[in-house]
Amino acid sequence: FVALSGGRVTATIAASVFCFALIVCLRYAPNQMLVWLNLAFITITLTALLIDWLVFDPLIQYVTLLYGTFIGWYGIMDIWDDTISRTVEGSDASACFQMWPCCLPRCV
Repeated sequence: FVALSGGRVTATIAASVFCFALIVCLRYAPNQMLVWLNLAFITITLTALLIDWLVFDPLIQYVTLLYGTFIGWYGIMDIWDDTISRTVEGSDASACFQMWPCCLPRCV
């Protein structure tokens, strides 16, 4: 998303793909909370898309940059939480250490 937020057309394509993925996820939503979150993100993204094309130019680029930054930040924090900061016996880092003893759980 961050790479696609550089231009108006690429940001529109990224936002459209994001909305399509959220619509597909509606089919497999396990509870009502996820349905409402998906619908809220679809509404926010489509509203930003319409405002961008009709009123204010770089809005959709900012929205896709925001989504991409938060997705990247969540990925980094998930890796930190699951592998580096956790040394519990059932964690991913401990499982990796069992497969490759040279990789200590705090260094994976």
